[in-house]
Amino acid sequence: MAIPERILEQIRLDPRNTGRTWIEDVEIRVPGCKPMYFSFDVTRELDLDGNVRITAIHNYADLQDQIWDFLEQVLESDR
Repeated sequence: MAIPERILEQIRLDPRNTGRTWIEDVEIRVPGCKPMYFSFDVTRELDLDGNVRITAIHNYADLQDQIWDFLEQVLESDR
């Protein structure tokens, strides 16, 4: 199943700290399907404007391959 672009909802990160952070229950919506929830680890940093940017997503066994691929595409498009 191909995942349509821009399904990933905004991940709200705390701008007070950076580094590696565990993100729980990220909601991913696929049209016509129930929302899916995943948890994973991210590495993040602050950009020049003080916004938190995810710089790496670390794969965990509970992420399906297509979700992992989609998250990597979102990360690349955000750079």
